[in-house]
Amino acid sequence: MLQKQQWGCGTGISCGVDSFYAVLKHFNSEYPSRKLTHLCIFNNGSINNCYGEKNIPHVKQKVFERAQTVAKELNLPLLQLESNFQYVVPQSHVRTHTYMDALAIYALQKLWQTYYYSSAYSFYNFSLEKNMDSDPAHFEPFLLDCFSTSKLKIISSGSEGDRNDKIDFIVDNPIAQKYLHVCLKRGETNCGRCAKCIRTLLALDAANKLDNFRESFDIDAYIKNRNKFYIWLNNTIKKEPDSPFFAKTYKILYARHKKFFDALNVKKE
Repeated sequence: MLQKQQWGCGTGISCGVDSFYAVLKHFNSEYPSRKLTHLCIFNNGSINNCYGEKNIPHVKQKVFERAQTVAKELNLPLLQLESNFQYVVPQSHVRTHTYMDALAIYALQKLWQTYYYSSAYSFYNFSLEKNMDSDPAHFEPFLLDCFSTSKLKIISSGSEGDRNDKIDFIVDNPIAQKYLHVCLKRGETNCGRCAKCIRTLLALDAANKLDNFRESFDIDAYIKNRNKFYIWLNNTIKKEPDSPFFAKTYKILYARHKKFFDALNVKKE
């Protein structure tokens, strides 16, 4: 008797920039057999190891509730998976997240034909240097191809563009505008002050789309302190001029506010 062939196409819904890019791109795929059929939310180390809030059960509840709301609005089923692996084998989630998520994907392998894994970096930033100590996101396209089989293809979704390209892709979508959540300090709201919030707000500023995200960010607070954030961006670029998260944003904002940034970089005698 022939086994039933896998048919599902899934991706995660953490509600970050990379996540929404993968969801929205494949939800509207022009290829019927490649359209999303399911959304997933995995708690296999990310919540316990990443969020700054101490009340982890509260954070988990908010993360899961947000995923459920988005799945309902998109009319897609949501698969929730939890693992105690991080308690049994203590680990650095930054260094192991790709492997942990691959385990979760394979726990449901009979469902999938294709799984879209949200990329953090573009192909341009691919690197195998210090691969035992660095974030595997730098070489995920290679890893995911190795993890794929003839029956299950795990695809790095978003590696074809950079962070600003993804921002541009999602900024006009009402669901992304309402539920975009990038903060690792809070599970319920974006704090607007941590590095992930700031880099997202600066990218939205560069895209001239700040007002689109008033439901998910305190845009007035950002505008009130915008010069401080520009100074922070300028200092960040000095340290890392080729930053995949800030270089293009800085280039756009510099062209728009050249006098301001030039004044910051005048050498004092």
